[in-house]
Amino acid sequence: MPNYVYLKGKVKNCRPHFVNKWNKYAAILYPCAESLEQIRDLQAEGIKNQLKKDEDGYYLWINRPASKEYQGRVKGFAPPEVLEADGKTPLRDVNIGNGSDVTMVMEVYGYNDPSSGKKGKAMRWTAVKVDNLVPWDGKRDFSEDEKERIQEVDKQEPYF
Repeated sequence: MPNYVYLKGKVKNCRPHFVNKWNKYAAILYPCAESLEQIRDLQAEGIKNQLKKDEDGYYLWINRPASKEYQGRVKGFAPPEVLEADGKTPLRDVNIGNGSDVTMVMEVYGYNDPSSGKKGKAMRWTAVKVDNLVPWDGKRDFSEDEKERIQEVDKQEPYF
């Protein structure tokens, strides 16, 4: 039976509906103080997800693969569920802007490291509840990778 944790904080580059160049749905979570402690406790238990720090504070790169290969077979994963603040109503066709307050639902799972044979633990993004939506702004909220791709498109000559 899966074990779930709920992490609260603010997000940046939250893309629950789009797959990035690494074949993952991804977001950056800046956890609140309580969730930061929860993450540190999970790391003490062996979770491999790493906290990093930038000018905005501590953050955790959260992701969910779009697909994975198991024993030669590809298994697809549905995108993370996106819910309104009530935690029940699906939030559809809305982009989540940087600075939105959210609760991330993370599945804690065990795995076997094929190179060392050791067991480990990790977290996988399963859902996000948007507690306070900051409207998405294309000029502000694109990730660096997305900005680079857009600049390349702008340089292209028209077809016609």
